[in-house]
Amino acid sequence: MSSEENERTQGDEVISRFFDLETDERLKPPTDLPNPPDVKFKRPDTRTANPNRGTDGFRVGGSAIKGSELRGMGLASSLGVGLVAAIAVGTGLGYLADYLLGNKGTPWGLITGFILGVTAGFVQLIRTANQITNDIDKN
Repeated sequence: MSSEENERTQGDEVISRFFDLETDERLKPPTDLPNPPDVKFKRPDTRTANPNRGTDGFRVGGSAIKGSELRGMGLASSLGVGLVAAIAVGTGLGYLADYLLGNKGTPWGLITGFILGVTAGFVQLIRTANQITNDIDKN
């Protein structure tokens, strides 16, 4: 069997899935299928129907997590993003300063912007860590 005949045979198989090759009409869907059920969706009340929410917070593994702990976890998860963003902004502004001032050989703006970005990132990191610590000490 040549490759051209093989391709034609494969094409006929695909076409036969969608068309009746004998009459050249589309295959009609079966008519003996039952009607779909008439289902109405009732939105649950999330304040009372949430099994993970207790009276004092969310439940994880059987123990309740207080709202202040959730806030602390949210703040802690933003630490890395804030540090990377501060470094990127500082480096970008330093590069822009070099570009606008026409510094071709010495990237002092880039270096200064990077150092300022790292400094700003760590200051933000320390502030957020202190805020988390203060929230834990209050509770």
